[in-house]
Amino acid sequence: MSRTALLAVCLAAVCLTAACSGDDDVDANRTAVPTGNNSPKANPAKREIAGPPPPVAPARRGFNPPRLYVNDRGVHFEIYDLDNLPYDGKIVTYHDADQKIVKTEQVYEKGRLSTEREYWPNGNSKIEVTHNLGGPTTNRFDQQGQAITPPPPAAPPPTTRALNWTYNYNAGNSRLEAFIGQDISVLTKYLGTPNSKPGNGWIYLNMRITDYRTKRQHTGVRFSVNANKITSLFLLK
Repeated sequence: MSRTALLAVCLAAVCLTAACSGDDDVDANRTAVPTGNNSPKANPAKREIAGPPPPVAPARRGFNPPRLYVNDRGVHFEIYDLDNLPYDGKIVTYHDADQKIVKTEQVYEKGRLSTEREYWPNGNSKIEVTHNLGGPTTNRFDQQGQAITPPPPAAPPPTTRALNWTYNYNAGNSRLEAFIGQDISVLTKYLGTPNSKPGNGWIYLNMRITDYRTKRQHTGVRFSVNANKITSLFLLK
């Protein structure tokens, strides 16, 4: 082989070696692209679901203090637009609204009046009425807040008070004239406690009295009393 041909062969070998070496460098520096199911997935940002807005109290439509109406079953309702919900709450009036000195309170439960209270101007309780199924219970207090004990109930009148009493009649055992000249203890024995005592008079009402002179019916009589003795009588209507 000539020298020129040998040189050409060597140059060709060098070029081939360089080309192979360049491919290796390119592959070594190339970033691998993942393929298949093992490739990582992007995580999108989570979206928050907004909840319902908080409830808003409706604007007041009624009166201050509330005004109520009552149906035929005794249930109270607040006057808005004739609200169909029984009223629950308290209605307050004041002696002095600026100082919040309460005068009266009415408490309603499911439309029923349950408690009524009245206060003295100094803030102490005056009257408290509790409404029960058996009827209202009333408690009273003085201005110092002390409970006032109610007087005992009056004794029922004697049965003789319901007799058919007579006047200007000279017979029978139920003559009103028979009391004249008697002590007042005799009057209370047969007629009981008088309805009133104006001046020196003792008045009895709700009786049945016949005036035989005028033929009129009367329902009351006034006895005049002097030194605990019955001195005269006068028939009432």
